[in-house]
Amino acid sequence: MNMRTLCMNLQLVLNEYPVHNEPGYENAKPDSVTVCSYNKYVRYNCLKHAILDHISKKSKLPASFQKVVDDCVKEKGIDYYLNLVEKFEKESQVKGTGPDKMYQKSDIEGISYKWSELSESFKLLWGDSRFQLIESSRSKSSGSKSSGSKISGVDSNNNDKKSDEVIDLTEAVSKTSMSVTETIDLTGD
Repeated sequence: MNMRTLCMNLQLVLNEYPVHNEPGYENAKPDSVTVCSYNKYVRYNCLKHAILDHISKKSKLPASFQKVVDDCVKEKGIDYYLNLVEKFEKESQVKGTGPDKMYQKSDIEGISYKWSELSESFKLLWGDSRFQLIESSRSKSSGSKSSGSKISGVDSNNNDKKSDEVIDLTEAVSKTSMSVTETIDLTGD
């Protein structure tokens, strides 16, 4: 399996109800305890590990991928991430209906969901020098510290308008000759 195949497979399973991708849970009702509890678990862990760990460089991405992460974070701005934490926390308050049949119940109930700590972590990381330059330019252009506006010179796909180069990550990844295990440590160890 190469990176392109991995990315395409991930895209297929990322949906509104991720528990539907688990064997035996394909037909769980969207308002069920199963779906609501699993969504809470996935949302929290995505924020904590898939986003914060990449921003803080804990995931040790290759430099070219880390640049993509940093550029995306700069473009979206701190308000985007704080609003995302708030939105996920609010959506995770829904308990669901029906029988208390949870997928991976011990994992889901074994986590302390500290949403406010996630917000604070984003704020601390935003103070990192990698992001201060963009925050400074946002303040000057909008008159407020976190405007959430687009970076001038960069379009919604994070392409620098000064050059005509369009970045297609799927194509770029497929051109690499390294295997997945050589490129990214998927175990997190």
